[in-house]
Amino acid sequence: MFCAIVTTIERCKTEGVVDVFQVVKALRVHKPGALLTVAHYRLLFEAVLVYLDSFDTYSSFISDKNP
Repeated sequence: MFCAIVTTIERCKTEGVVDVFQVVKALRVHKPGALLTVAHYRLLFEAVLVYLDSFDTYSSFISDKNP
């Protein structure tokens, strides 16, 4: 799970795109039993969403301070 979260966030940083399906597909090549349940996918999506939301919160804070 950790690898999927980190890989998704890193791809988001470098490519500017969140593609959970491709990350899980690539991960399963090396670890076939990875992310088997809906709960696993939900946790991955929620972790990435928390990461992305942290930037929205911070950018709003900065734009409020610098008119």
